[in-house]
Amino acid sequence: MLAAAQMGSAELVAEHLAKNAHLEARDGLGRTALMAASEHGFPGIVAALLAAGAKPELADARGRTALALACAKVGSRERLSGGEASDAESEDGIAVGSWARATVTFTSDSSERTKVPKGLLGKVKKIDEDGDANIEFEGIGKQWVFKDNFGNLAVLSQADVLQERAKREEVVALLTAPTQAAGALDVADDEGNTALLHACLHGVCVVAEQLLAAGAKPDLVNKDNKTAVDLALQNPEKMEAVVQLLEVSVV
Repeated sequence: MLAAAQMGSAELVAEHLAKNAHLEARDGLGRTALMAASEHGFPGIVAALLAAGAKPELADARGRTALALACAKVGSRERLSGGEASDAESEDGIAVGSWARATVTFTSDSSERTKVPKGLLGKVKKIDEDGDANIEFEGIGKQWVFKDNFGNLAVLSQADVLQERAKREEVVALLTAPTQAAGALDVADDEGNTALLHACLHGVCVVAEQLLAAGAKPDLVNKDNKTAVDLALQNPEKMEAVVQLLEVSVV
Protein backbone atom coordinates (compact mmCIF):
# COMPACT_ATOMS: atom_id res chain seq x y z
CA MET A 1 0.00 0.00 0.00
CA LEU A 2 2.88 2.35 0.72
CA ALA A 3 4.15 2.12 -2.86
CA ALA A 4 0.62 2.61 -4.20
CA ALA A 5 0.20 5.75 -2.06
CA GLN A 6 3.53 7.16 -3.27
CA MET A 7 2.60 6.57 -6.92
CA GLY A 8 -0.88 8.05 -6.46
CA SER A 9 -2.82 4.90 -7.34
CA ALA A 10 -6.15 5.40 -5.57
CA GLU A 11 -7.46 2.09 -6.92
CA LEU A 12 -4.58 0.07 -5.48
CA VAL A 13 -4.81 1.90 -2.14
CA ALA A 14 -8.53 1.09 -2.02
CA GLU A 15 -7.76 -2.58 -2.70
CA HIS A 16 -5.23 -2.66 0.13
CA LEU A 17 -7.66 -0.97 2.51
CA ALA A 18 -10.35 -3.50 1.60
CA LYS A 19 -7.91 -6.24 2.59
CA ASN A 20 -7.22 -4.51 5.93
CA ALA A 21 -3.60 -3.74 5.06
CA HIS A 22 -1.45 -2.37 7.89
CA LEU A 23 -2.02 1.38 7.82
CA GLU A 24 1.16 2.30 9.67
CA ALA A 25 3.68 0.11 7.82
CA ARG A 26 6.87 2.11 7.18
CA ASP A 27 9.54 2.30 4.50
CA GLY A 28 13.27 2.78 4.97
CA LEU A 29 12.74 6.48 5.75
CA GLY A 30 10.19 5.67 8.42
CA ARG A 31 7.32 6.98 6.31
CA THR A 32 3.80 5.59 6.27
CA ALA A 33 1.34 5.52 3.37
CA LEU A 34 -0.28 8.69 4.73
CA MET A 35 3.09 10.46 4.78
CA ALA A 36 3.86 9.32 1.22
CA ALA A 37 0.49 10.47 -0.13
CA SER A 38 0.79 13.78 1.73
CA GLU A 39 4.31 14.46 0.51
CA HIS A 40 3.46 13.72 -3.11
CA GLY A 41 0.17 15.62 -3.08
CA PHE A 42 -2.62 13.07 -3.51
CA PRO A 43 -5.61 14.48 -1.58
CA GLY A 44 -8.00 11.67 -2.55
CA ILE A 45 -5.67 9.06 -1.09
CA VAL A 46 -4.98 11.18 1.99
CA ALA A 47 -8.73 11.45 2.61
CA ALA A 48 -9.20 7.69 2.19
CA LEU A 49 -6.36 6.85 4.56
CA LEU A 50 -7.58 9.30 7.21
CA ALA A 51 -11.09 7.87 6.94
CA ALA A 52 -9.61 4.39 7.44
CA GLY A 53 -7.90 5.52 10.65
CA ALA A 54 -4.36 6.45 9.60
CA LYS A 55 -2.59 8.45 12.31
CA PRO A 56 -1.50 11.95 11.20
CA GLU A 57 0.51 12.53 14.39
CA LEU A 58 3.14 9.90 13.51
CA ALA A 59 6.56 11.13 12.34
CA ASP A 60 9.20 9.68 10.03
CA ALA A 61 12.87 9.03 10.81
CA ARG A 62 13.61 12.78 10.58
CA GLY A 63 10.71 13.67 12.86
CA ARG A 64 8.44 14.98 10.09
CA THR A 65 4.71 14.29 10.18
CA ALA A 66 2.48 13.98 7.12
CA LEU A 67 1.51 17.62 7.64
CA ALA A 68 5.12 18.83 7.79
CA LEU A 69 6.01 16.87 4.65
CA ALA A 70 3.02 18.35 2.83
CA CYS A 71 3.93 21.90 3.91
CA ALA A 72 7.53 21.52 2.78
CA LYS A 73 6.40 20.25 -0.63
CA VAL A 74 3.89 23.04 -1.14
CA GLY A 75 6.92 25.28 -0.75
CA SER A 76 8.88 23.36 -3.36
CA ARG A 77 5.92 23.66 -5.77
CA GLU A 78 6.23 27.44 -5.39
CA ARG A 79 9.45 27.07 -7.35
CA LEU A 80 8.24 24.64 -10.00
CA SER A 81 7.89 27.18 -12.77
CA GLY A 82 10.98 28.60 -14.32
CA GLY A 83 14.11 27.83 -12.38
CA GLU A 84 17.75 28.60 -12.90
CA ALA A 85 18.63 29.97 -16.30
CA SER A 86 20.41 27.47 -18.51
CA ASP A 87 21.73 27.34 -22.06
CA ALA A 88 21.38 23.53 -22.01
CA GLU A 89 17.94 22.35 -23.01
CA SER A 90 16.88 19.20 -24.84
CA GLU A 91 14.33 18.88 -27.62
CA ASP A 92 12.02 17.42 -24.95
CA GLY A 93 12.20 20.65 -22.93
CA ILE A 94 14.43 19.14 -20.22
CA ALA A 95 16.48 22.04 -18.82
CA VAL A 96 18.27 22.90 -15.60
CA GLY A 97 15.65 24.07 -13.12
CA SER A 98 12.70 22.43 -14.89
CA TRP A 99 10.51 19.81 -13.26
CA ALA A 100 9.44 16.60 -14.95
CA ARG A 101 7.17 13.67 -14.12
CA ALA A 102 7.92 10.04 -15.00
CA THR A 103 5.25 8.89 -17.47
CA VAL A 104 6.21 5.21 -17.04
CA THR A 105 8.23 3.26 -14.50
CA PHE A 106 11.80 3.03 -15.75
CA THR A 107 15.30 2.31 -14.47
CA SER A 108 17.70 5.22 -14.04
CA ASP A 109 21.08 5.22 -15.71
CA SER A 110 22.91 5.85 -12.43
CA SER A 111 25.34 3.24 -11.17
CA GLU A 112 22.77 1.86 -8.70
CA ARG A 113 20.15 1.46 -11.47
CA THR A 114 17.30 2.72 -9.30
CA LYS A 115 13.70 2.29 -10.41
CA VAL A 116 11.90 5.58 -11.04
CA PRO A 117 8.17 4.93 -10.43
CA LYS A 118 5.54 6.23 -12.82
CA GLY A 119 4.19 9.56 -11.60
CA LEU A 120 7.30 10.57 -9.61
CA LEU A 121 8.40 14.21 -9.86
CA GLY A 122 11.98 15.32 -10.23
CA LYS A 123 13.91 18.56 -10.65
CA VAL A 124 16.68 18.78 -13.24
CA LYS A 125 19.88 19.75 -11.42
CA LYS A 126 22.45 19.43 -14.19
CA ILE A 127 22.83 18.62 -17.89
CA ASP A 128 26.25 17.36 -18.95
CA GLU A 129 28.10 17.90 -22.22
CA ASP A 130 26.52 14.74 -23.69
CA GLY A 131 23.03 16.07 -23.00
CA ASP A 132 22.27 13.62 -20.17
CA ALA A 133 20.45 14.95 -17.11
CA ASN A 134 21.05 14.63 -13.39
CA ILE A 135 17.57 14.77 -11.86
CA GLU A 136 16.69 14.90 -8.17
CA PHE A 137 13.56 12.78 -7.84
CA GLU A 138 11.31 13.09 -4.80
CA GLY A 139 11.94 10.22 -2.44
CA ILE A 140 14.84 8.56 -4.29
CA GLY A 141 17.30 11.41 -4.72
CA LYS A 142 19.58 12.34 -7.61
CA GLN A 143 19.65 10.00 -10.59
CA TRP A 144 21.29 10.24 -14.00
CA VAL A 145 18.88 9.91 -16.90
CA PHE A 146 20.41 9.52 -20.36
CA LYS A 147 18.88 11.66 -23.09
CA ASP A 148 17.64 8.48 -24.79
CA ASN A 149 15.31 8.06 -21.78
CA PHE A 150 13.89 11.59 -21.87
CA GLY A 151 10.85 10.11 -23.62
CA ASN A 152 9.94 8.63 -20.21
CA LEU A 153 9.54 12.12 -18.76
CA ALA A 154 6.98 14.89 -19.20
CA VAL A 155 8.04 18.47 -18.39
CA LEU A 156 5.54 20.33 -16.21
CA SER A 157 3.77 23.29 -17.76
CA GLN A 158 2.58 26.34 -15.83
CA ALA A 159 -0.91 24.80 -15.67
CA ASP A 160 0.62 21.63 -14.21
CA VAL A 161 2.45 23.75 -11.64
CA LEU A 162 -0.75 25.41 -10.47
CA GLN A 163 -2.55 22.07 -10.30
CA GLU A 164 0.26 20.51 -8.24
CA ARG A 165 0.20 23.41 -5.81
CA ALA A 166 -3.60 23.25 -5.47
CA LYS A 167 -3.48 19.54 -4.70
CA ARG A 168 -0.91 20.04 -1.97
CA GLU A 169 -2.89 22.88 -0.45
CA GLU A 170 -5.89 20.52 -0.38
CA VAL A 171 -3.78 17.93 1.44
CA VAL A 172 -2.85 20.53 4.06
CA ALA A 173 -6.52 21.43 4.46
CA LEU A 174 -7.38 17.77 5.08
CA LEU A 175 -4.63 17.36 7.65
CA THR A 176 -5.51 20.57 9.49
CA ALA A 177 -9.21 19.74 9.78
CA PRO A 178 -10.39 19.84 13.42
CA THR A 179 -10.86 16.05 13.47
CA GLN A 180 -7.26 15.44 12.37
CA ALA A 181 -5.09 18.31 13.58
CA ALA A 182 -4.95 17.47 17.30
CA GLY A 183 -1.53 16.20 18.25
CA ALA A 184 0.06 16.83 14.84
CA LEU A 185 0.02 20.61 14.38
CA ASP A 186 3.07 21.43 16.49
CA VAL A 187 5.21 18.29 16.16
CA ALA A 188 8.81 19.40 15.58
CA ASP A 189 11.24 17.52 13.35
CA ASP A 190 14.94 16.88 13.98
CA GLU A 191 15.72 20.50 13.11
CA GLY A 192 13.01 21.78 15.43
CA ASN A 193 10.74 22.88 12.58
CA THR A 194 6.98 22.45 12.91
CA ALA A 195 4.57 22.52 9.97
CA LEU A 196 4.10 26.27 10.49
CA LEU A 197 7.84 26.86 10.51
CA HIS A 198 8.16 24.88 7.27
CA ALA A 199 5.42 26.95 5.65
CA CYS A 200 7.09 30.20 6.72
CA LEU A 201 10.54 28.94 5.70
CA HIS A 202 9.29 28.21 2.18
CA GLY A 203 7.25 31.40 1.90
CA VAL A 204 3.86 29.75 1.47
CA CYS A 205 1.41 32.37 2.74
CA VAL A 206 -1.83 30.44 2.12
CA VAL A 207 -0.64 27.38 4.02
CA ALA A 208 0.73 29.40 6.93
CA GLU A 209 -2.65 31.09 7.26
CA GLN A 210 -4.35 27.67 7.22
CA LEU A 211 -2.10 26.44 10.02
CA LEU A 212 -2.62 29.53 12.17
CA ALA A 213 -6.38 29.23 11.73
CA ALA A 214 -6.15 25.60 12.83
CA GLY A 215 -4.36 26.63 16.03
CA ALA A 216 -0.67 26.14 15.28
CA LYS A 217 1.53 27.80 17.92
CA PRO A 218 3.31 30.85 16.44
CA ASP A 219 5.91 31.32 19.19
CA LEU A 220 7.82 28.02 18.90
CA VAL A 221 11.50 28.14 17.89
CA ASN A 222 13.63 25.70 15.92
CA LYS A 223 17.18 24.59 16.70
CA ASP A 224 18.55 27.75 15.08
CA ASN A 225 16.42 29.71 17.55
CA LYS A 226 14.25 31.00 14.71
CA THR A 227 10.54 31.65 15.17
CA ALA A 228 7.88 31.59 12.47
CA VAL A 229 8.18 35.39 12.23
CA ASP A 230 11.94 35.16 11.70
CA LEU A 231 11.49 32.66 8.86
CA ALA A 232 8.57 34.55 7.30
CA LEU A 233 10.67 37.73 7.20
CA GLN A 234 13.09 35.94 4.85
CA ASN A 235 10.28 36.19 2.26
CA PRO A 236 8.81 39.61 3.15
CA GLU A 237 6.94 40.23 -0.11
CA LYS A 238 5.20 36.84 -0.09
CA MET A 239 4.65 36.67 3.64
CA GLU A 240 3.62 40.22 4.59
CA ALA A 241 0.09 39.17 5.57
CA VAL A 242 1.37 36.21 7.59
CA VAL A 243 3.96 38.33 9.39
CA GLN A 244 1.16 40.64 10.49
CA LEU A 245 -0.91 37.66 11.69
CA LEU A 246 2.08 36.20 13.52
CA GLU A 247 2.97 39.48 15.22
CA VAL A 248 -0.61 39.82 16.47
CA SER A 249 -0.67 36.19 17.62
CA VAL A 250 2.47 36.39 19.75
CA VAL A 251 1.58 39.66 21.47
